[in-house]
Amino acid sequence: MVENFSKVWRTSEFSRVEINQGAVVIGGLPSDNNGTEATNRAHKNFVQYKRSAARNYFKELGTFIEGKSMLDTDLGSYFNQAVHCKLFYMQVLDMLELEVSPLTVTFAGKEGRVIFASTFLLGHEDFVTANSAATVHSAKKFLNQKNGWLQTWKDISLEPEKHCSGMYFDTCIEWSKSFHTFTPITDVSYLSNLHRRLVNSVEHGRLPSSTIMDFNGIVALGNKGIMACSCGTFLHRAWCIHSCADAIKKKIIMKYPINMDPNTAAPVGRGRQPIKLTRRHTQEY
Repeated sequence: MVENFSKVWRTSEFSRVEINQGAVVIGGLPSDNNGTEATNRAHKNFVQYKRSAARNYFKELGTFIEGKSMLDTDLGSYFNQAVHCKLFYMQVLDMLELEVSPLTVTFAGKEGRVIFASTFLLGHEDFVTANSAATVHSAKKFLNQKNGWLQTWKDISLEPEKHCSGMYFDTCIEWSKSFHTFTPITDVSYLSNLHRRLVNSVEHGRLPSSTIMDFNGIVALGNKGIMACSCGTFLHRAWCIHSCADAIKKKIIMKYPINMDPNTAAPVGRGRQPIKLTRRHTQEY
């Protein structure tokens, strides 16, 4: 039996991210943690505890989970702590305050897409040495010159086998992290689920839902609204520092959650040790 199982399944290897790449917007993992059952209460609240015939129930349930799988990536409950904690918002604020950052060193693409330089690239020794002026204009001019770094990244992205065959593995990884892309999220069902998760998360952080742009306003933004990102964190969590910082810059998110606001110091009680940010999450930006 064991040998037969191994024979049948050995040729069907997929990463959890690859399984979910057929979705409207890539990103997020399919549920493998009993998340659907764990959000039973959230779904009951969503349908206001109404009992429905099986046919209607499954139609409602399908709408509820259409954007992504549940909990960590469902877009219908809450953000995972990796992309919704004080450390995360501190990193978002850092990015927003930089003059030369992924939000400013950008290159327009088709249908609202945007290519931008990663923090990894902007801090790379070779880039810093070649771009000593350190202005947005000089950075964009340097990266976008003929046969320059941006063009090389595009060539590698389009034909990786051809252009990476003579590279070391570490070099290939560095090129893959050099630039990321924003893709506008325009699918209404996906946006509805994402908006619900944004509202739930800020309310959990003791802020009213009015601190998030209303759903119709987000839909009206079209290609200039919320962006999906190609970075590893977005592919994992369906949210990332880039997408969050971009949404704050566009006033889609108008305030940080009160208990995660990076502009305020962590509370210190009398006679107690200062509260430390002990949990750290790996972010790709």
